[in-house]
Amino acid sequence: MNSISANKHSLNPAGIRLLLLAFLALVAVQGLSGCGPSKSKRKMALDDTLSHYATAIRWGDFAGARRFLDPNIAPDKRPTRLDMERYKNLRISAYQPQPIQPGSDPNRIIQNVRISFYNRYTNRERSILDRQEWRYDAEQKRWYLTSGLPRVTHQ
Repeated sequence: MNSISANKHSLNPAGIRLLLLAFLALVAVQGLSGCGPSKSKRKMALDDTLSHYATAIRWGDFAGARRFLDPNIAPDKRPTRLDMERYKNLRISAYQPQPIQPGSDPNRIIQNVRISFYNRYTNRERSILDRQEWRYDAEQKRWYLTSGLPRVTHQ
């Protein structure tokens, strides 16, 4: 009886090959998902960065948004003390990001964002298109804004 029950549950050579192929396919898929972890981590870092930056701008936290600026940014792209004071007069009414565009190399991207804001002293609402240029620093494993904060006071 044991030999009959063992035969019921044993696999024939075709079944073994099928099971082996399924196992190998599973291992291959697992291996592929592990390929390029730096790219997926870079993408996750970009998503987090853009989300946190957008939150800072939406809430009018321009001082917080300064933390996203590239430490090597050109001096003319750094906000002045007067710019920072002017940002305090603004209330952001809309922040509408457009799809990300590739930059000049794989470590750079461009994102255009329509920002609408209300100036509480002029009682006017305006809208600008902010062209954000971002650079990935592989050593720091983070994205930096290289284009400067939105130029709401210069347009």
